Formats: sequence, structure tokens, C-alpha cells
Amino acid sequence: MKRLERQNVKRRIMLDFFQYLALYTGIFAVICVIVFRLFWKTETSFVWNMDGWTQHIRALQFYSDWLQQIVKGIIEDGTWNIPL
Repeated sequence: MKRLERQNVKRRIMLDFFQYLALYTGIFAVICVIVFRLFWKTETSFVWNMDGWTQHIRALQFYSDWLQQIVKGIIEDGTWNIPL
């Protein structure tokens, strides 16, 4: 009898968790639509043209080169050297 009660309690806890997760996800989606609606309506972005080139694109290029050096070291030398 106690085993059945414990299973019911565990099942109820899992249902509560998934209900909470669904509620949280729904509220998050509604807030995202409210916040980003202005940007979608005006067809604008968070990244301006100058910011995109001077900061983000260059940073992504550096990050790409850095990751390629790590993978190249693993494949060619078999070492896990991370360049600074």
C-alpha cells in the first residue's frame, strides 16, 4: 500500500512540475511577443549596421578562427592546445 502511495506522490510531483513548466513557457512566450512586437512591426534589429560590422562580425570571425585552430590541433597533432 505504501509503495502505491509513493508512486502516486511521485507521479503527482512530476505532473505539477510539467504544469509549472508549461505555464512558465507560456508566460515567457507572451512576454517575448509583447517586448519584441515593436521591433517586428518596424522591421528593425537590435544590432545597428555599424555595430554589426565593427563589433559582432569581427568578433565572430575571431571566434571562428580560434575554434578552427583548436580543431586543427586535435586532428593533426592529437593535442588539446587552446591558443590564447
